Amino acid sequence: MDDIEKARRKGFFLVLAGGILWGTSGACGQFLFEHKGMVATWLVPYRLLFSGVVLLTLQFARRGKKIFRVWKTTRDITEIIIFGLIGMAGCQFTYFFAIQYSNAGTGTVLQSLATVMITTVTCIMARRKPYFLEIIAVLCAFAGAFLLATKGNPGSLELSPKALISGVISAGCVVVYSMEPENLVKNHGTLTTVGWGMLIGGVVLFLVFRPFTMDVPVDLETVMYLAVIFIVGTVMAFSLYLEGIKYVGAKTASLLGTVEPVVAAMWAALALNTSFTAADIAGFVLILSTIFLCVADRKKEKE
Repeated sequence: MDDIEKARRKGFFLVLAGGILWGTSGACGQFLFEHKGMVATWLVPYRLLFSGVVLLTLQFARRGKKIFRVWKTTRDITEIIIFGLIGMAGCQFTYFFAIQYSNAGTGTVLQSLATVMITTVTCIMARRKPYFLEIIAVLCAFAGAFLLATKGNPGSLELSPKALISGVISAGCVVVYSMEPENLVKNHGTLTTVGWGMLIGGVVLFLVFRPFTMDVPVDLETVMYLAVIFIVGTVMAFSLYLEGIKYVGAKTASLLGTVEPVVAAMWAALALNTSFTAADIAGFVLILSTIFLCVADRKKEKE
């Protein structure tokens, strides 16, 4: 086995591990919402603050004062604030809010609509018509969201409107998270950018929701689940996934990342006794298929 193949396999493992940890984190959030009286307005501010501090501390140990260079130019300051408020705070809060009012599988799958949104934005920015497979992907996305929301009955809304709206908003925030910080990542590195984004988002949400005023009982079991969300599902997951991208590329990573909603749904079904209807499963398949369709068309574009 040559070095290139070894590196590629390493990248596969790292990206898959990151996606699995993200999916596990979502299921842990569902457990806290259902059994510990937790709410997203308490969980997310603390999650972002803790994770941001940990990532920046690790980066400071590696790079020293270089991590503060992001605050030297107006452009970087503007971009890191947008990234922190929309890409991080907006994405994480709406994601866990969707889980709070549905379940880990549904919330994560709704967030996967970001792939179609990114493809649409790319078409607009490039001033080109969408390819055939991109059109099919959009139709699949709408059909999947329809099935999740109505269970196949047009006359009813089975999924909580709060879950549906926040899940779609979460997908929109993922677009910002994925596309906006390109300049920041190029100039300052991925982990430094993510660390500052988490810290900014955490501080703002902390001031807005004031979680320290909420009466949320915290026992040993709660602490264990929070540790999984904060350390395993955030710090480790981001680090593994972003490290894996270096070896397999963003296109392949986005495809491998589909393991996240699958893992979240499996944990919800097996460990949390969440039931999914045939319409739910069909909706999952349709939405997840959009990722494969969009990746296939990006490959076609490069050929």
